[in-house]
Amino acid sequence: MKKSELKKQIEEVITEILGEGETEERAAKEAEKKSIDAQIKALTMKKAEVNKSGVVAETEDEEFDTPEKEPSKAELKKIDKEFSSSKFAKKLSAEEKERLDKLEAGIKKKLANPTKDNIAIVKQLISRADVKKLFKDGGKDLKALISDIIG
Repeated sequence: MKKSELKKQIEEVITEILGEGETEERAAKEAEKKSIDAQIKALTMKKAEVNKSGVVAETEDEEFDTPEKEPSKAELKKIDKEFSSSKFAKKLSAEEKERLDKLEAGIKKKLANPTKDNIAIVKQLISRADVKKLFKDGGKDLKALISDIIG
């Protein structure tokens, strides 16, 4: 055997051996990559389950929260007294009280049927100083009475 042929055979054997090693390394790397991918998938699924159970736990907690306590009638009356204008009311005579009640009823009646004429009449009526004074003295809120219809 010639030296060149021997070299060629040695090169072929070395190439075969190295090629087998690369194939084994490649297979090991692919197996490792698959293992990592499987781990990532498992962790992602676990995270999704944890998030889902967290959302369920939050909604369950909200369902069992105690509702806000509604104020009692006594508390509501106390608040009404505190913020109503009746504490600024003066003592009205029977005639003034009757006039106030009639004006209030008339305004409500006109505003119940809000035609152009009725609104014009109410505007004229509420712009009078004596009407404003009567409502103020009687502790009635004229603006609240008309605020729904007239801005």
